Amino acid sequence: AFTSLEKLYVTTEDVTPPAVAGADSAVARIERIYADSSKKRLYYVRQTVKVGVGRSVVALEHAFIQPRSDPTGADFTKTVALLSKQVAKVVAKPLA
Repeated sequence: AFTSLEKLYVTTEDVTPPAVAGADSAVARIERIYADSSKKRLYYVRQTVKVGVGRSVVALEHAFIQPRSDPTGADFTKTVALLSKQVAKVVAKPLA
């Protein structure tokens, strides 16, 4: 955990990466940004996923206001949907 330049409190957590179609490997992290040091007022969540596709690496960082339906910000559904579109482009046009 650390304090950002904006004086917000940030916690990071490496998580089991979600499955992304077409990816050979993946790593994932969640950052939770809080308004207070007691970590009771969550401002927003940032999810970062990096996947290997052959010799390429595709990375996506998705930041969003924490919805009530996902109080921990651990639902990667939207992030995976966005990342899957990028992976499909890489698979369709691989490096020479």
